[in-house]
Amino acid sequence: MNIDIIPCLKDNYSYVVSDNKTRNACVIDAPDSIPIKNFLKKKKT
Repeated sequence: MNIDIIPCLKDNYSYVVSDNKTRNACVIDAPDSIPIKNFLKKKKT
């Protein structure tokens, strides 16, 4: 299981909890979807 910290807005963070084996993920406290989408696109490749 991985926990990634994603910077959002000027002073906030979101957390992506993911499982490499099942490729399931959960996003916690996301004030803006764009940084999360960009992170997931980069992680997919």
